[in-house]
Amino acid sequence: MIKALLLFVGYRGSREIACHHSQKFYAKLYRLRIVEQKRFAVGGAKYTEDLKRFHQLQDEYLLIVNNDIKSVVELVDFISEQEEKIQQIEDRQKEIYRESSSRKRNIKNEEQYREYQIWHVGVQEELDELKQEKRDIEADTAC
Repeated sequence: MIKALLLFVGYRGSREIACHHSQKFYAKLYRLRIVEQKRFAVGGAKYTEDLKRFHQLQDEYLLIVNNDIKSVVELVDFISEQEEKIQQIEDRQKEIYRESSSRKRNIKNEEQYREYQIWHVGVQEELDELKQEKRDIEADTAC
């Protein structure tokens, strides 16, 4: 991620290509897009790897810019916060699953089963929201 930070530091707010190295980089990207379309041509594997690396760098850069991270310390703090959020979500999910299984085991008659179904619908919505939130956090920090 630090390479991405160093690579794109000069481009915030600037539309023009800053130096010769970045011109070469963008020219390579153009060639990679062509290679992406003709991926079975000779030498396409090398360019495909370069393209994957570029996408990884781009994701890392966007993570840094979108979350206004300016130093390595802030980056480490951000990642630890995201991991903590994921852990809290997982703990809540486990708690819901435990409660659901205990309620299901305690069903003795038809009325208790109806109550369980009503409760389960509400809890299932909460579980879906938790799962989506967890997916979003993991997608943000997947770089």
